[in-house]
Amino acid sequence: MNHVHGPSCGCKEYISGEEGEDLFGCIELDKVVCLNELQGGTGPKVFKSLDKKLDEAHFVESDLDPELLFIIPFTQHVKLKSINIRAVDDDTAPVTAKLYVNHEVVDFSIAEQEPIQELKLTANLGADIENALKITKFQSVYKLILHLSAEEKDKIGVTYIGLKGIKTNFKKDQVVIATYESKPNVADHKTPNENKGFQSIQ
Repeated sequence: MNHVHGPSCGCKEYISGEEGEDLFGCIELDKVVCLNELQGGTGPKVFKSLDKKLDEAHFVESDLDPELLFIIPFTQHVKLKSINIRAVDDDTAPVTAKLYVNHEVVDFSIAEQEPIQELKLTANLGADIENALKITKFQSVYKLILHLSAEEKDKIGVTYIGLKGIKTNFKKDQVVIATYESKPNVADHKTPNENKGFQSIQ
């Protein structure tokens, strides 16, 4: 019998010592892109704060094919722990979610690559299902790519996507500058007693 991972899953790769928090405030909403949306600009609006997860005022539906591709940038590096995806209804609920991280150039061809993680979804009309992610695979995420699909349906529709995890407070445009020695300099590595009472041998 296959093990089903969930929010309370005890598997090592799914847990950490910290509780996940709502990451809505870390999403750069004005830079979120949704490909194949029926109506332009509706994709970013399904990212809502946790207290508005049941709000049905905004939703996105697919256009030509039953798939949607979200490109979700963050204001800082985050550690992702779970994702909550609420469908518009049973008939248009996505069935599969593929997740990728930190790709710079993205289009639908990414769905042909091996994802970091793949999830099987339900309609989740109560928005109470948080799909656990392998936190060991989502340690330093500044851009999440989410591909949703349901091959056997005419279209898919989503009204809420919520992400939980841990903020790192490391801005994505920060660069760590380090200096490395190509050849050790002995003078920089003296011990406290070095050169005391010793003479070099010529």
